[in-house]
Amino acid sequence: SARVVNKKFELSYKVARESLDDDMSGTVQRLVSRLRSGAGKFRRHEDKLVFSVIKSNSNALDAVALFSASHPVDISDIAAGTFSNTDSGGLTIANLAATRRLMQEFKGADGDPINDDPRVILVPPALEATARKIVGAENIVYSGTLTENAETNIWKGYFTVIVCPYLAAAQGGSDSYWYLCDTTDSEDRALIYQVREEVEIVTRFN
Repeated sequence: SARVVNKKFELSYKVARESLDDDMSGTVQRLVSRLRSGAGKFRRHEDKLVFSVIKSNSNALDAVALFSASHPVDISDIAAGTFSNTDSGGLTIANLAATRRLMQEFKGADGDPINDDPRVILVPPALEATARKIVGAENIVYSGTLTENAETNIWKGYFTVIVCPYLAAAQGGSDSYWYLCDTTDSEDRALIYQVREEVEIVTRFN
């Protein structure tokens, strides 16, 4: 078993009453307000930690990289006794549909489908426009022009798009990687973030 110890931390700022009373321009008040709003980034600290694991592609419990084409399974009818949860395709409606199909076909140890229902597209900011077009467009054109080969977009409104800046290339990630997630089962989590206490921002005047 593993034991996780939480690290305590606190950050405080003290401003003299006279500084507030003598501040005719409101500069100190705005500074304090700015500190408060800036502290909002700590509310995304858990995102930073979780997505660092995704970007580094750390090993999973089976000692294979989190995203790998050779995760071992004990099912005889799967070739080589492995399954893949990664692909090299870019974010297109065809690749999205193919990935969803593969996830729905994942099998458990008993050989039955594990009932994946992926409906969340997780993307870096560079792919936000592409993802939102896929889930919001009325029609899709696979080839030719809109008037010749337009098809009704059956995926409109079906998926939820989540944009994470920590996945961007500027943050050590990739602007071309995207993820399809099944978040329907609250008990089934590939990544666990342990919280002892939520961040609390308190302003006191005395």
